[in-house]
Amino acid sequence: MRPGVVVAVLVIACQLPPASARAQSEQARQRKARQELQAWNRLVPYLTLVAAYRSGDRDRATAGVTGESDASLKALFENLDVLGDRLCLCRQTDDAIEGRTEAGEIEVVDLDAAVLMHTDAALGFLAHRDRPGLVRQLGAARRLVEWVRIRTMDWSRDPRNPPPGCRPAPEMAAVDWYVAVSQALIGYWEVDAAEAFARRGLELAPEDPTLLVVLGTIAESGDASFSRPSARDVELGRWYDPAVRRGLRAAEDLFTRAVAADPGFVEAHLRLGRVLALLDRPDEARAELERVLERSTDASQCYLAALFLGRVLEDQGNVDEAAASYRRAIAERPECQTARIALAYVLSGRGQSAGALSLLREAIERPWQPYQASDPWWTYSFRPFARGLEALDALRRQVVKP
Repeated sequence: MRPGVVVAVLVIACQLPPASARAQSEQARQRKARQELQAWNRLVPYLTLVAAYRSGDRDRATAGVTGESDASLKALFENLDVLGDRLCLCRQTDDAIEGRTEAGEIEVVDLDAAVLMHTDAALGFLAHRDRPGLVRQLGAARRLVEWVRIRTMDWSRDPRNPPPGCRPAPEMAAVDWYVAVSQALIGYWEVDAAEAFARRGLELAPEDPTLLVVLGTIAESGDASFSRPSARDVELGRWYDPAVRRGLRAAEDLFTRAVAADPGFVEAHLRLGRVLALLDRPDEARAELERVLERSTDASQCYLAALFLGRVLEDQGNVDEAAASYRRAIAERPECQTARIALAYVLSGRGQSAGALSLLREAIERPWQPYQASDPWWTYSFRPFARGLEALDALRRQVVKP
């Protein structure tokens, strides 16, 4: 072959991709497609449970995931990672997962539902005091929350425009989930877990007033008694234990931040008032508690504020005002017992033994409801619990379509 012909052939060859490179590229594409199809097929049983949850069949869905092992949950996230590019962040279909026309498509709302499905399973384990199950299911829920949050952030930074006719997919804010779960965990005495979830939520929303109150409630309860110290406690200096007072000061700081973030947050004012009273700052405590009584329309909040204010006034020697405050507490929640006993104590100190005896007799003989529904003071340390369950219900309504 002549030299010129050889050069021409080499030039043409350099202008075309090598056959082996084209083949490798096609093989990689096919390999990726096979991996995605295999991942999708492995996820179908799990996504079927998610579809059941979204349709309102929560019992079947949670029963299906309660048996998940650590290995199977690890495999779940491995398969989700393979399908990361298939997550539909910009539109929501009403079809069930099995009815979608585009194979391998997962929506944000599906994973939001999966988060709540695992959360419900975790609460079921809590009811049976199965801590390993709780840790496994809450861990899966939290990892899903963070998985979706990161990919949603990536999508929001994507300069490409969404497809025509696309509408934003409803997204369960990670902070809302951390708020709900941390509140709910308090009711099960899972204080360490509640604190961890609340602190993670605060990393995402540093001045969220509800999370500040959750952490303040934990600090307030700490090692401190929820009732007045006994004479023996005072004698031994337990009430003034440095660790107890550190907890109360931490609670004060958190409640103060919550009030600053949301001045209308009555619960924060209520708890701040009580903590200030325990820190021997009665004038500041009185101002906070009176603010609650002025602003709140909730009978339980007013009951507690009047109860705490009565104690502050009693300690200051304002016995008549204290009695009036305890009477207001009784008027707010007539079925409650604690305010009657407090008023009886005041009356007995004033020599009104007949009135005190009548109140005590009524407190003893009256048919009281179960303590959870009877007296807000008895469940004061658990008050976030009911709000957490309500918040979880609100999140479920975003994803469940019976």
